[in-house]
Amino acid sequence: MLQKNIHRYYSLLFLLFLLSTPACKKESTVQVDFKTFEVGQSITLRGIDCFSDSVWYTCGGKKADFGLLFRSVDAGATWTQIFKVAGEGRTIFDVQFFSAEEGWAVGDSLMLLKTGDGGASWKRFWFGNKVPDREDQRISFRQIFHESHLKENNRYIVGGDNFDTGVWYGTADGGNLWRFRFFENEIRGIHFFDKVSGYMAAYGGLIETTNYGKSFHYEDLTNEYFVSVEFLLKSDIAGEVTQNIGVAVSYNGAVYRTTDKGKSWERVFNTAAVFGANRQFNRVRFAKTDNISDDLGYIIGNNGLVMRTTDAGENWDRIEGLPDLNFTDIDFTLQGDALITAEKGKIVKISRPD
Repeated sequence: MLQKNIHRYYSLLFLLFLLSTPACKKESTVQVDFKTFEVGQSITLRGIDCFSDSVWYTCGGKKADFGLLFRSVDAGATWTQIFKVAGEGRTIFDVQFFSAEEGWAVGDSLMLLKTGDGGASWKRFWFGNKVPDREDQRISFRQIFHESHLKENNRYIVGGDNFDTGVWYGTADGGNLWRFRFFENEIRGIHFFDKVSGYMAAYGGLIETTNYGKSFHYEDLTNEYFVSVEFLLKSDIAGEVTQNIGVAVSYNGAVYRTTDKGKSWERVFNTAAVFGANRQFNRVRFAKTDNISDDLGYIIGNNGLVMRTTDAGENWDRIEGLPDLNFTDIDFTLQGDALITAEKGKIVKISRPD
């Protein structure tokens, strides 16, 4: 009798779980045209910046060991190593160029590298008293964020390690003077939807600021390890530019969407419900044309997992037939082709759908 009651109890719990879980569509898959490039070294590539049709940058290395920067001037056909962080135990997680000459790269131990000559030389920027005194307390920078349409000189860097301490750095003058704040939870992603307001993707929830980082608060989305968030720059019927729609993804394979600048979030996809198990996501990005977001976007993850949307994140299809790689970052060509970095020194280019 006891066993029967226990069985009924757990059956009831499972039924309640199903009823309380938002309905998810069945898995939908698509085929795409893709091409694979290699930088010439079997390392994990962490970040990519498609500066122009022909000039691309990527970075990576081995955490707590070394970091590398590469450049291609022929749209990925060939790659040249342009910088190496050696002997300091630091890898490079992200790279972004703001002009043909000026670029930044970030990595382990709150490392910010700057170039003013198109990547020919790089120097480390020192934050002075805005970093912990002890080296072992200097966590990793993970992502650079900059959108010129918001404010040219506003730039942000976020990071963290091991689900633990996170950090936000912000500058309003292109990188001379900085504001910063440390958090209890690791931060993997950041996106601002106007000059002063944005969200960070963190272990434990989404963190919002509405005043350029003077204060922050957590959204009521608990028990999620968010790794990436992005808002779509759209033009409405009246021609006004808005960023009401946003998408956030979690390490455990959940996709959340907002249509009101984050006032409310709805879970629109969950890998556990569709695939039968959690699948790890790493990044979400949307293509842009003339600085206006397309409805075309991708979520990338581990073990060859790439999801695609063509309706601004309402529905997602899994792309079949891609290499079984752990994908780490994504950027877009001017034509809307996706460039996705991965382990083993590989970059996968997915052609824009017709």
